[in-house]
Amino acid sequence: MSIKENVDYIKEELSSEEKFLESSVKVERFYKKHKIKIIGLVAVLVLSFVGKSILDYTDYKDKVRANETYLRLLNNPNNTKDIDILKKLNPKLLEVVVYQNAIKNSNIDKLQQIKNVPFITSLAEYEIAILKKDLNGLNKNSLEDSSLLKELASLNQALLLIEKNRIKEAKIIIKSIPTDSNLNQIVKNIQHYMITKK
Repeated sequence: MSIKENVDYIKEELSSEEKFLESSVKVERFYKKHKIKIIGLVAVLVLSFVGKSILDYTDYKDKVRANETYLRLLNNPNNTKDIDILKKLNPKLLEVVVYQNAIKNSNIDKLQQIKNVPFITSLAEYEIAILKKDLNGLNKNSLEDSSLLKELASLNQALLLIEKNRIKEAKIIIKSIPTDSNLNQIVKNIQHYMITKK
């Protein structure tokens, strides 16, 4: 290597070291100028992560406790301590317990208290109509497009009409049940039965 090449090489090395030192100084100045902000940002991020982890863990523990309480209430639905716990942790799950207990005991009053969970409320209204043999209640369920029990309500409405010997009305309701319904075989049996009636 010639002396000129060596000098150029040394200049390049010094220039790159100088740039490195210059950028280090800039970073150091930036850090010193914004030290509090940087530490605050890091602290906020760490606290956010820790806080979220604690909340997630608490939610998980509450769900486990609610499920354990639910299982205990299935065996002893009148345990007021467990009712209070479930009311606090998961009121919707408590409505499921109330619904199950009311169905088991055919308790219309308890069924009428269910108001907070739309699906369970629909089931309760349907069960009340069945227990009371209420055609209007079944009709309400059969006319609601969003009702999950629409076809079953129509079928039971038709059965109540047949029981009251109102065959023409029952035939109209039976025809309203779609042919692709899961209840299709039962509908066919009822239609066969109604052939013998006037």
